[in-house]
Amino acid sequence: MLILKITAFAVTLFFGIAISEIVSYRLFSLDEEIIAERKTELRDAYTSSDSRELFPGGSGSSGRGGTSSGTSPKITIPLKIVAKQKASYTEQARENGTEGTVTLRVTFLASGNIGSITVVNSLPDGLTEKAIEAAQLLQFEPQKADGIPQTTSRPVSYTFSLY
Repeated sequence: MLILKITAFAVTLFFGIAISEIVSYRLFSLDEEIIAERKTELRDAYTSSDSRELFPGGSGSSGRGGTSSGTSPKITIPLKIVAKQKASYTEQARENGTEGTVTLRVTFLASGNIGSITVVNSLPDGLTEKAIEAAQLLQFEPQKADGIPQTTSRPVSYTFSLY
């Protein structure tokens, strides 16, 4: 009887540890995915065609913290979204109770127009298409380096919820 109890305890302990390891690995993997996405966003946000000017001391610099040409670093004003229209629900999505978030990678052109739009995360029932339509209507002030408008890409998300 004692051996049976010890065996049951050992099996329970083993499965508890195994499940704990699986859950920890999955949560850690999700954290790594989020971290990788944030690194990409930050790299995109702070990269320009001439990174030596934005980051003194980088490749091509004199090694004294300035740029090799002796010019001062560029002053960058980030992209500013002025108006973001809410994406509308489709009747099919409403009937099916579809909810979630559509993430798009939007190219904001230096001219003040929207460029390419790439789907990063989609939803069914026409919601991805509605998010793209809304993204095409974004109003923004382009990123500027030393007062010169720059083309940049950023993720833009649209959340659909049936409260």
